[in-house]
Amino acid sequence: MLTTPTMFEARYRAAAPLPRTLEAFRQMRPDHTSKEASEVFAQIIKFVKPYSPSPRYTLQLLQQYSREVEREGGVIESDLFAEVLFEALKLAKDTEEADPLMLQYLTFKLGIGQVAVRTGPYHNDVGLRQWEAGYLLVEFLIKNPSYVRNKSVIELGAGIGLTGIVIQGLCGSRGITLT
Repeated sequence: MLTTPTMFEARYRAAAPLPRTLEAFRQMRPDHTSKEASEVFAQIIKFVKPYSPSPRYTLQLLQQYSREVEREGGVIESDLFAEVLFEALKLAKDTEEADPLMLQYLTFKLGIGQVAVRTGPYHNDVGLRQWEAGYLLVEFLIKNPSYVRNKSVIELGAGIGLTGIVIQGLCGSRGITLT
C-alpha cells in the first residue's frame, strides 16, 4: 500500500477538475494503462475513502480513467479496480436520495500537516471546497506570516473557511472574520 501522499491523491482529495487529477496520475505512473497502474489507482481511491470527495466525483473519476485506458488500447483487469468501481456506483446511486444534511469529509495536506473539514454534499460546491488559490495563500502565509501577524484579517467568501482557520491558528493574526 502506498504511504507517501502523491499529487494524484492530493488532487483527488480536493476534488480537483478531473483532467488535472488524471494528469497527476499519468505523471506518477507513465504506464498508467497497465494492470499494475490500475491496481495503484484503485488502492489510492480505496485508501482515501474515509476522507474522499463526493461519491459522484469518485464515480466520474473512475469512469474517465476507464475510458482513457480503453482509448489508449489498454484493458483494466484489476479485481480491486472493479470492486472500487462497483462501490462507487452503489454509493453514487444511494446518495441521490440521501438526506441533504448528510456530511462528508474533505481532507487537505498542508505543509503543517493534514486538516479534515466536514461539508454537505448537496449544495453548490463553490463554497464547499478548498480552492487551489486558498491552498497556495496558506502555504505563502505560513512562510511569510508577517503579512498577517498582529493584524485583523477578513476573508470574503471563505467557503469552508480552511484558509482563514489556518491563518488564525498558525500565523498569529489579531483576529479573523470569515464570510
